[in-house]
Amino acid sequence: MMFLFAIIFMIASGTLSGMSEGIGFFNSTASVILTMVAETAVAAVQAAGVAAVYVELRTVKEGPLTDSLTDIFA
Repeated sequence: MMFLFAIIFMIASGTLSGMSEGIGFFNSTASVILTMVAETAVAAVQAAGVAAVYVELRTVKEGPLTDSLTDIFA
């Protein structure tokens, strides 16, 4: 399932970046602005995705998180 999300993310990221670069054929200033916006959006989604995958894999390996750490370390 995570592999499918990675493939979808790569396709969407490539499409978005390609469209912003394609605008550069007509207007270089618009291309720079759109590229900055597109790459910022891609980086935000990528960072959130990495955090979500980490939490999911940790939950699968170690079980659900407990409400209180004092039960573990006390």
